[in-house]
Amino acid sequence: VRKAYRKLSLKVHPDKNKAPGSEEAFKKVSKAFQCLSVEENRKQYDLVGSDEPVYERRAARRGGYNNGFYYEGDVDAEEIFRNFFFGGMNPRATTQFTGFSFGTGAGGGMQGGNGSSGMRTLIQLIPVILIILLNFLPSNEPVYSLSRSYGYDHVLTTQKGINFYVKSRNFENDYPLNSQERVQLEEKIEDDYLSIITHNCRLEMQRLQWGYYQPTTPNCDRLKQFEALAS
Repeated sequence: VRKAYRKLSLKVHPDKNKAPGSEEAFKKVSKAFQCLSVEENRKQYDLVGSDEPVYERRAARRGGYNNGFYYEGDVDAEEIFRNFFFGGMNPRATTQFTGFSFGTGAGGGMQGGNGSSGMRTLIQLIPVILIILLNFLPSNEPVYSLSRSYGYDHVLTTQKGINFYVKSRNFENDYPLNSQERVQLEEKIEDDYLSIITHNCRLEMQRLQWGYYQPTTPNCDRLKQFEALAS
C-alpha cells in the first residue's frame, strides 16, 4: 500500500504534474490511501464499496497515537502527503491509522491479516485508480495516422499528395494551413510515409530476388512517384 501510494502520489502531485486535473487525481489517490490505511474503512469498502459512512461517523470521536501519524476525517491530501514523506504531525488531527506502522522497528508495516486484507482491497482499487489517472492526465495519442483506423476517420492531404487521417474536425483550427505547426507536421508525415514505402519496397525487391512470383511492386511504384514529387 505504501509503495503504491508513494509512486502514484509523486506522479500526480500538483507541484510536479502540471497537467489539467492532476490536483483532483492527487486527492483521489490520497483518499484511496486513507481508506486502505484504516482497518474498519477497508472492511466497509469490501462490503459496500465505500468507506464514507464509517469514516464520517467515527472520525470525530476516534483518537490515539500510532508511530506519530494522526489524521482527521476531513484531512486534506497535502497533509497526508507531508506526513507520509516528511513525518510531519498536525496536533489537531485525531483519526488514527489503525494497525499501520511507518517505523523501522518491530511491528513495522501491515500486521498479519490486516496486510492480506489491505492487499486484496488495493488490488480491487488499482483499476479504479488507473481509470481516474487516465481520465485526468493528457493523452499521448498520435495526432495523425497514415491509414484509416478507429477514431482516425477524417482524411486530409499534405502538399505533396500524401493522405493522412486525424481524429478531430478541429484539426484545421489546431494546425491551420500554411502555419509553421502545419508545415512541420506535414514534413513529419511525409518522412514517416517515405520510411514505410522504402522499407516495403526493399522487401518487394528481396522477394523478386528469391524467386517469388510477384507481378507488381506497388510500394516501389509509390516510392518512385514520391521521389519524383520531391525532386
